[in-house]
Amino acid sequence: MKVYQKLAIVFNAVNNAQSLDDVKDKPIKIIGVAQVHSVRVDRNTGEEVPCIGTTLVGADGTGYYSQSAGIARSAYNLVAAFGANWPEPLTVHVKATTLASKNTLKTLVLN
Repeated sequence: MKVYQKLAIVFNAVNNAQSLDDVKDKPIKIIGVAQVHSVRVDRNTGEEVPCIGTTLVGADGTGYYSQSAGIARSAYNLVAAFGANWPEPLTVHVKATTLASKNTLKTLVLN
């Protein structure tokens, strides 16, 4: 794949991403990760809270967006472990764990 083609896929995926929550625990093949500073609304206080917005770029060009701190950390760890350019897509799925506080911790798991 040429550099321009890959950049176009990444741009379109990030710019038109769907919610990662819609995927549930279904495995997805990803070719990249994009992260940006973002803001989410705290469901308990209604206040805006800074967060990291993470988009997983699917091998099919689909973007999957999340504001989860656990997904952001997992994506960071993927890049730390595998670098920014992967020779082939990585297959991941979301693992959701309910904490004692009733919050949900989401992480990525390599298949």
